[in-house]
Amino acid sequence: NDGYNWKGDPNATLSGQAVPQLPPGTPPAGVPPPSGPAPPPLAAAEYDPANGTYVGPDGRVHTQSNLAQGATEERTWQTM
Repeated sequence: NDGYNWKGDPNATLSGQAVPQLPPGTPPAGVPPPSGPAPPPLAAAEYDPANGTYVGPDGRVHTQSNLAQGATEERTWQTM
């Protein structure tokens, strides 16, 4: 290697080595199979249980204060 020509020349010029070929009888790689369906979008919001407000995906503040409606008592992780 004289420093000017890379001996693994991908263009297979006269100064470089030939591009490696598949062995005879080996089929070329096919097109990869299509990918599956796109994963569902993921959303998260900070909810303030004191007043029931959260910021929606539209950027506006919404109120949903009845999420714990019907709960008879406060539940801790020990009672679950």
